[in-house]
Amino acid sequence: MPDLDKPDTQALILKQFKSIKIALCLVVVMMLLLSGLIVAGGVVVGLAAFNKRQVEKQEHAAEKMYDYGIPADSNVEADHSGGSSRLVLRDEFDGKNVGALPWRIVNEDTSRVTHGKPRGMLTIKTQRGHFHKHEADHKNVFLLTNPLSDNANFEITTCLVGFQPSKLYHQAGLVCWDDMDNYVRIGYLEKEGVKFETLTEEGGVVERAKWSLIPTSQEYPKLWLRIRKEGDSYSCLVSADGTDWENRGRLLWPQGKARFIGFFANNGSAYQAPEIDASFEFFEFRSLNPVD
Repeated sequence: MPDLDKPDTQALILKQFKSIKIALCLVVVMMLLLSGLIVAGGVVVGLAAFNKRQVEKQEHAAEKMYDYGIPADSNVEADHSGGSSRLVLRDEFDGKNVGALPWRIVNEDTSRVTHGKPRGMLTIKTQRGHFHKHEADHKNVFLLTNPLSDNANFEITTCLVGFQPSKLYHQAGLVCWDDMDNYVRIGYLEKEGVKFETLTEEGGVVERAKWSLIPTSQEYPKLWLRIRKEGDSYSCLVSADGTDWENRGRLLWPQGKARFIGFFANNGSAYQAPEIDASFEFFEFRSLNPVD
């Protein structure tokens, strides 16, 4: 007859075995959960690192383009003459690639701008308004963000076709611009005869020493205009054929950054001159220093 006061040894062993088995199962489950967390964490970290690399790669690829306002599909060229590369931006205004460069049009009036008509031209119909001194009623000033650093040298060039200023302050030209109160420009205009105008405006003030009106009796079926920046000096050049250039003024603008470059056409603010067409055949920006 069994002794009921003594524990059943086999039952105790089975009970302990079950406890150990449960504990081992719990350990396995915990290890699986932990490893799952580690894997998931690794996946998250890996995805984050991958995304970061992709973003950095995209930012690096776009740095020279988008940071400076130049989309990747622009007419951006590299001039390798002389064994070094120079940045060239060019818009032919041929109507085939509208918006070839990312123009920022200040106070845009689309009713007075046509692209590709005449063929291969961007035409601004002049209207009352200007950005001269206290005047701030300008329209259709075409600007590009300067893709180079503040101290880099460059030149901008355009060609006016068939522009005939005949009434007071009919004008068109090129501008290196920080804002409407700080810029360098060259214009071809009517002011008691046809003249070239070169000037620097700083803080809304135009000093007489930095403002020139140069008469010309020559007719220009086509007129090339150029501003060349070298250090703080801005040379204003004109040409009747795009090959032989004449300097119409050298302006100093030490405080200027030339954050934007571009062109304009208007009638000034003082008088109601009739509207006329100013047709630009192209615009070109060219760095004068080698670029990486």
